[in-house]
Amino acid sequence: MKWWTMVQKIIDVTTTEQELKLHAMPEHVEKSLDQEGERPTSNRAAIRRKIAFALVAGDFTSIVAAFVIAALFRTGDYGFESVRDFLFVLVPLYLVFSIYNNAHHPELSENYLASIRRGLSALAMATVALALILFFFKVSANYSRLVFGLGCFLAAAMISISRLIVVNRRRASGMDNLYANLSIFDGVRQNKAAGLSGVNAKAMGIIPDLTDAAAIARLGKLAEGMDRIVVHCAPDRRQDWAAALKTLDVPCEIVMPELDAMGALSLRTDPYGRASLLLNSGHLNWNQRIGKRIFDLVVSVILITLSAPLFLIVAIAIKIDSPGPVFFRQDRIGLGNRVFKIWKFRSMRTEASDFSGAVSTARSDNRVTRVGDFLRRTSIDEIPQLLNVVRGSMSLVGPRPHASSSRAEEMLFWDIDERYWYRHTVKPGLTGLAQIRGFRGSTLVKSDLINRLRADLEYVVNWSLLGDVRILISTASVLVHRNAF
Repeated sequence: MKWWTMVQKIIDVTTTEQELKLHAMPEHVEKSLDQEGERPTSNRAAIRRKIAFALVAGDFTSIVAAFVIAALFRTGDYGFESVRDFLFVLVPLYLVFSIYNNAHHPELSENYLASIRRGLSALAMATVALALILFFFKVSANYSRLVFGLGCFLAAAMISISRLIVVNRRRASGMDNLYANLSIFDGVRQNKAAGLSGVNAKAMGIIPDLTDAAAIARLGKLAEGMDRIVVHCAPDRRQDWAAALKTLDVPCEIVMPELDAMGALSLRTDPYGRASLLLNSGHLNWNQRIGKRIFDLVVSVILITLSAPLFLIVAIAIKIDSPGPVFFRQDRIGLGNRVFKIWKFRSMRTEASDFSGAVSTARSDNRVTRVGDFLRRTSIDEIPQLLNVVRGSMSLVGPRPHASSSRAEEMLFWDIDERYWYRHTVKPGLTGLAQIRGFRGSTLVKSDLINRLRADLEYVVNWSLLGDVRILISTASVLVHRNAF
């Protein structure tokens, strides 16, 4: 099979007719979200992931094929050994530089020249870096310059062809929009131009009230899978919507028709030409999310592999110590205020387990088993959350997730400080800035929550991948802590 046919099969981004609908919503979208499954849905994120994968697969296939062909030309056989070292260094370098310059962003499927420019610039940086490595380690004489030069040339040509295929298949699909936008109308007349992408807040039971956990969770569920949310409301409702939208992990805006005469300026405009205020950018951009996710997956898989014997030992100890399951699962508030199931080693007696999280664990709590006490004091009970990280509901580093019934001084966390919801614009983590500063354990008084919240918001505002690495390293010093009980 010819190499370009193989590439074309790998990067096939043809979508089904259902996937090509601009923003498919069920006809009963106006009904309450209390009924499972009755919410606006979007598959745009899945399509974008397909395109990004197509670009990655095409590039990597091109690089490998190019150097194998170069070796075949040089030695007369496939000679993988002669190019193995090149590929082991060049491919990771290309991945790093391609992430750095957004070479695999789905929007590049709309513009062939931009796509080629990004791909070839990443390849150029990777090849220069490889050449410098060979030079400084004084090993360049051990490798064929012909294979290196011809391989780089062929890789550039093949990357260009593979990206042309992606762009052409995208155009042939007829898909003209990669993003799902949702308009929410609250107390104002619904614009017919919004079509199926517009919902009535009252009919959907959406209330922008930070003191109502159910309403905030409902809004988070509505926002799931969306790429942009635009709210149309009366002026006296804007402040409430501004506060509520800031809790989401989606770029959010409020339409202000009275600003039309001023033009867009530094403001955003909705698809109908009306000015809107950008309230939330979703915090992490595409590059940052990819980098953080790759870091999470690599480190988590390594840690799970290394801790496999510990999993077995702890499981046996739990089963011997008390009857019941090895793992404890509980609903926690996660990214975008959406609920997920967190995994932990069971540390309490099964009949006394607190699934709601309403009662904080106290020192010498009689609900905690003997083995559970050791697991909690050493933080071993948290290790199964690596599974949450692999599944994508958590990150290695981020604000610790809380149960919706968690309290301090008999007050729900969001009643103590409404800014509590803002911490959920990033994924929750196994550890975080609050934890390495010693703010962990039970929340008995308001200051316990406030101290953590300040650290969490600081993390959200100042996030960086290097910061995640530092926090992860610093966590080793607080695994055993006086507040761990």
